Amino acid sequence: MKNSIVLPLLSVTLLLSLLTPSLGQQPKLCPVTFPLPVKGACGSDGDFRCIDEALKRFAASQVPQKCSCSDARPASSQCQCSIICTNPAN
Repeated sequence: MKNSIVLPLLSVTLLLSLLTPSLGQQPKLCPVTFPLPVKGACGSDGDFRCIDEALKRFAASQVPQKCSCSDARPASSQCQCSIICTNPAN
């Protein structure tokens, strides 16, 4: 019974490894900057608000990450994140 399971499992594993050659490559990340729509300073939860806003602005396939909040002016904040580039050739 074990032999009847092992061969199909190995076949599927081999097939999947041939169909997904890009899994071992690291995606290229692009920096993006955008204003935080809430007026005021970043505060203690600014980075979390930035990642929340980035998830609303960008496609899920762009995977926003490493977001940080900085006070641009006394009454506004700015977010900077890294996202997966949509056109990695650039």
